[in-house]
Amino acid sequence: MKIFLCCITILLLISRIKNTPSALSKKLYDKKTIDSLKKLNATIGDMKHKEEIALSKFITLGLTFLCLAFCIFYYAMVASFVGSQLILLLSVIQILTVGYTIKTQLKLKLFDEYSENHISKFRRLYFLFNVILDYIYYPITLYYLLIK
Repeated sequence: MKIFLCCITILLLISRIKNTPSALSKKLYDKKTIDSLKKLNATIGDMKHKEEIALSKFITLGLTFLCLAFCIFYYAMVASFVGSQLILLLSVIQILTVGYTIKTQLKLKLFDEYSENHISKFRRLYFLFNVILDYIYYPITLYYLLIK
């Protein structure tokens, strides 16, 4: 279990490092969002039947929430495995930020017509808080997992 949690922590830390510029810069965030919308439009444009489109949208939404549920499960596992008060507090904060992410994702009209004008709002304070929290949480968690 310890090795599994260490591997997941390292992967999440690498992912955070890779995505930090787009989380802190509105221009990069908009560019990344527009690129993913163009890819999604191309994929949906290739589909001919409404059933295929509906199924792909359902799968996309399902995978998004599955990833968020995995994050909640991971933070709870780390908190219970390590047992430190600091990690428990940070894990609760991480779970709350994932809950806020789910709340904001549910407000988006994910499956309307995609265009460059349909970009989700850039939440500067939320992204900044999340980046700082991740840069504190992952190294401390990795340290506690390695010394345990």
